[in-house]
Amino acid sequence: GDAGDHEQAVALHERATEVSQRAANCLVSHGNALVAAGRLEEALVLAEEVIAQLPDQAHLRAWRSLILWQLGSVEPAINAIEEAIALDPHQPRYRRTLERYREMDERTGGEGAFGRLLRFVRRSARITRVSGPARLLRSAR
Repeated sequence: GDAGDHEQAVALHERATEVSQRAANCLVSHGNALVAAGRLEEALVLAEEVIAQLPDQAHLRAWRSLILWQLGSVEPAINAIEEAIALDPHQPRYRRTLERYREMDERTGGEGAFGRLLRFVRRSARITRVSGPARLLRSAR
């Protein structure tokens, strides 16, 4: 099933990450496999590692914001997408993501209600396989 496929993908990406000596592109692919498998905390660790390697890459900050958002960490997610906007102010997708985060947070009355909504969204299987930060951003629309 999907869960087994996701875990197999995680294992393959884990090996590739090590073979590549933790190259940024392999860390991102590995992180996306972890997101698809629902292992968001582990994905966040890899996002932090790749951002430390490439601190000026706005798309990596946006990727981290989406992982944080999926974890229910509203303020850190908003902060991370604001960092992406600061690095790439001409990318409209980042501003739209920030607007959606703020609207969703207001509509749900803050993090408590957001957590309940997030569980509903996960059960509804809206959070699906991803192949990269750009696809992650598109799925947030």
